[in-house]
Amino acid sequence: MQNDKGQNVELYIPRRCDWTNRVIDAKDHASVMINVARIDPETGVATGQVDTISLGGYIRSKVICVGSE
Repeated sequence: MQNDKGQNVELYIPRRCDWTNRVIDAKDHASVMINVARIDPETGVATGQVDTISLGGYIRSKVICVGSE
């Protein structure tokens, strides 16, 4: 919920899995958040901005590892 100024006033904002759009529970200890840095295409240097990817434990349990023999 937001107030008149547009600020979040909720105590808990649930995360959603970016792949399935499911709500990630607070007790889901297998979930991860991955920060991927943005790179300037001309210089090849990180710009300081990041994109955050949230994956739930359900998706992580379905992954097939190719190189883990």
